[in-house]
Amino acid sequence: MKSPEELKLWKMLRRISSSTSVQLNNKSIDRAEKVTQFELYGLVVRIVAEEGKVEVVKGDTQTEISMQLLKKQPSKAFHVISELLV
Repeated sequence: MKSPEELKLWKMLRRISSSTSVQLNNKSIDRAEKVTQFELYGLVVRIVAEEGKVEVVKGDTQTEISMQLLKKQPSKAFHVISELLV
């Protein structure tokens, strides 16, 4: 994990479940430059760095979290993610 946002999201999701899967932008770990998405319990968390947002998808429900919120108020971002799991 290269960026602080990727690390922060991974730590948040690991608090919820130790079975969090990580998808990289390359099949080879050595060549991977970034994390494209995390998955747990049917929840998909995608990092869209180009647009400055994180997409959280559970079934038909999709929510967006801004990177600014993730950086400045990570507890609110965690709350948004954990609400979709209930």
